[in-house]
Amino acid sequence: MPVYRSLTRALVPAVLAAAAFATAHAQEPAPMPRIAVVSLAQIERDYVSLRTQEETLGQWLGQRRTFHEELLNYVFLSAEAFQEVVDLLQKPRPLSEADQARLDELRALSDEKDARWAELQAKPDRTAAESEEFSSLQEIQEARLGQLEESWGATMDELGDRRQTAVAGLMSTVEQAIVAEAEAGGYTMVLDADAVFFGGDDITEAVLARLNAGAEPAAEPAAEPAAEPAAEPAAEPAAEPAAEPAAQPPPAGGGEETGGGEEGGEGGGE
Repeated sequence: MPVYRSLTRALVPAVLAAAAFATAHAQEPAPMPRIAVVSLAQIERDYVSLRTQEETLGQWLGQRRTFHEELLNYVFLSAEAFQEVVDLLQKPRPLSEADQARLDELRALSDEKDARWAELQAKPDRTAAESEEFSSLQEIQEARLGQLEESWGATMDELGDRRQTAVAGLMSTVEQAIVAEAEAGGYTMVLDADAVFFGGDDITEAVLARLNAGAEPAAEPAAEPAAEPAAEPAAEPAAEPAAEPAAQPPPAGGGEETGGGEEGGEGGGE
């Protein structure tokens, strides 16, 4: 699935209207208009710079997703210990022996609490002390999952900002190429080929030649890279992902009771 839906679709109103206006006013009025068509779908597929932008965004989002999923392994840690994990995961890889040992220690601690939470959840006749322990563990889990949800929402916001920047940067280039080709061919109007059933001279290949002149061929999409540190979970508000959002990794665990204090189930000072 592409990282975002059709960057060039965002260009349709501005680009084609500008091309029609520019060519119509750059020439003497003609008895019969000359109409050209451009396949924006083909431009989206074959415009090298656009493919490069898409691949770059895909790699960036893959790194953020991997980082997010890795943090799901530590949702039974206290806020302080969880932040320590975030800091460790943001360090360059490979980690030092000391850092890796500490990360493994925190993972083992979270796994131990996860197993205890599952054990208590399955127990129908918990004692008062066990109910309190279970509620405390569940509150810790919910707090960490809340942080991760906010972080993922911030990631989607940033993806939207990066996409908008990419579109804005490419819009002018695509518009200029369409207008230049229309003027060179003496056309008075340019339409999206996908919206035309019949007629019009197809200038898509000529426009692409202008756009890709001097560009290196886009590489085939590579396998998603290993996790690279991303921004730590922040208190930014979650937002609806723009365009086509990537699937959010499923949260770990679930709950049936709430209550107690976050620090109550931590123990050991973690």
